[in-house]
Amino acid sequence: MNIKEIVDFIKECDYFVVVTQNGSFPSARPFGAIFSTNDKLYLSTNNTKKVYNQILKNNHIHIMALKPKTRIWIRFNAVAIPCNDLDIKQQMFESNKRLQEIY
Repeated sequence: MNIKEIVDFIKECDYFVVVTQNGSFPSARPFGAIFSTNDKLYLSTNNTKKVYNQILKNNHIHIMALKPKTRIWIRFNAVAIPCNDLDIKQQMFESNKRLQEIY
């Protein structure tokens, strides 16, 4: 599966779960915004949230998504790197209605 196929699949799921390390334990939470460009996958969180600080401490994450009313799912490990590129952030915002509703 390439990045575009992964993003298309996850968008069909409506939300996905990101797992980070919280001290000695895993911590999972739902996310709704995902985007790709230049063969890279981007997700969005606020830098005031615990998940952001957990990623700064240990950037190895796990992502999982399940298509509603099916048993079709995807899961994979990734390395999260904070992005400060304003053009990427703008593209992410414009391509995700959920972000537009929140911010």
